[in-house]
Amino acid sequence: MKFSKILFKPYSPGGSATIDHHPASRRGHLDKKLIVATAREIIQREGLRALTLRHLGETLHVDATAMYRHFSNKSALLTALFGELFEELEAPDPLQPWRQNLTQLMHAWWNIYRDNREVAAKLTKSPNADPGRSMLTGWVATELARAGIPQERLEQYQQVICAHVMGHGLLNASQEPPPQAAEQTFTLSVDLLLGSIEELAAHRETTE
Repeated sequence: MKFSKILFKPYSPGGSATIDHHPASRRGHLDKKLIVATAREIIQREGLRALTLRHLGETLHVDATAMYRHFSNKSALLTALFGELFEELEAPDPLQPWRQNLTQLMHAWWNIYRDNREVAAKLTKSPNADPGRSMLTGWVATELARAGIPQERLEQYQQVICAHVMGHGLLNASQEPPPQAAEQTFTLSVDLLLGSIEELAAHRETTE
């Protein structure tokens, strides 16, 4: 499983997703993929507040009403953006140890918040991110069960891990600490948290 490094950034010239804003090139070719890619550019260049369907239309040199054939409102567009962030994460490998899987998963999730500062708070609060979050929390629960956490305590442990990742992600998104220091701090915190879970699971086994 790879750590996610998903950024809201402009695509490089010449790439397959490069955006050509010439009006003639847009005629008959407007689709959701192009709109989402352009929304990424706007967020990177001008911030989340600047993202509106009208601004997207102006950027793509099309009538603003054309946006509404693909997205009913800004909320629907953000849903697509959030979905793209989570879709690139890989499911944990069931052949790997549970602790290794959770370590990789927590880092991948944290990277989403760290690398997308403009949308980090929105991502945490918005119900539009629920499908992606549900997928991640499901993976966390699976790995905790593999660790030996009893069913009656599974949800509590799951919430602790999720809150830990999102809290660190929001902290780094708002404070922008040196990247290396942030990585080291988060790595240490994950090791301590999962180490405690491992010890508790092992103690439970010896006392049963």
